[in-house]
Amino acid sequence: DYVANNFEFDNNGNLWSFSNYDASTGECHLDNFDVNTGLVLSTKILRFPAGDFPTTIGAGDLTILPNGRLFACLGSNAGRLYEITDYNNSAAFATATLLQVLPKNCYGIAFLNGQLELTGIDAAGCYYFNYDISTNTLGTEKSFQNGYLPIDNTSFTPAVGITKKLVGAVKINTNTVNLTYEIYGENMGNTIINNIGVSDNLALTFGNGNVSNV
Repeated sequence: DYVANNFEFDNNGNLWSFSNYDASTGECHLDNFDVNTGLVLSTKILRFPAGDFPTTIGAGDLTILPNGRLFACLGSNAGRLYEITDYNNSAAFATATLLQVLPKNCYGIAFLNGQLELTGIDAAGCYYFNYDISTNTLGTEKSFQNGYLPIDNTSFTPAVGITKKLVGAVKINTNTVNLTYEIYGENMGNTIINNIGVSDNLALTFGNGNVSNV
């Protein structure tokens, strides 16, 4: 039987998971799934740094940022925060880099408001820490939102990027020009988005009387 720990989607709709951890070698499998069939499409060995193996991959969580960076909080007493690199390219192994030994056990991780949010629970209640990726700084402990548990924290990030570029201009006469624009949209989040409709209004840019035909 296949026993997986933690799941996460990237912004292409690929589903990733850790499995089969060997605490003596500090290695586990990092698997890419077909979300429709559950079949494993590819498997790569993930190596944790010597001296900083997680106690387990059964406690913790992972998140993939819109730009593809993968972070994981794993283990307990003490838990650790890692960044996972080379997981989605042709490298022979994926590598875990230790970022922080956590002051408390954290079982959830999400990317919110440009920072990582690490969440946990103990006898006193739920708590969380913000982690600033740009400065590699862990913030102070904060109380989690009333009425919610760490598992209520989501790492789904729906986001769409749109840009427009002028690619051609042909002068017809002294007061008429044919303009050609390219409009490009991309899924910048880590969830599958379907049936996106994109519209533009050149009259808002050039004035309604100046646009004769689109």
